[in-house]
Amino acid sequence: MQLLFCKKEVKERIRAFIAKEDLPKDTVIHGMGWNQDYFTDERRLLTKDDLDEVNKEYPIIMERACGHILTANSKALSLAGITKDTIAVAGGEIDHD
Repeated sequence: MQLLFCKKEVKERIRAFIAKEDLPKDTVIHGMGWNQDYFTDERRLLTKDDLDEVNKEYPIIMERACGHILTANSKALSLAGITKDTIAVAGGEIDHD
């Protein structure tokens, strides 16, 4: 596993994967292993907007290295039925904006 040291690199890797694989539009892109603590550009969690910059046609879900945090783009959130009004399940949390 190669560590990714900036958000820009994470985004570039997702773009390259989508371009290389020529996937059907209903394919969920699920990546994992990123950790904002190692980012050299901005030490913050990935956001929906970061993933929307990459691609809005494919549902993209990026799982943090710990496995406790997922970030999804607008397409993935829409398919999951998650809106700004969605309430998290007991024991869970949804960060809006």
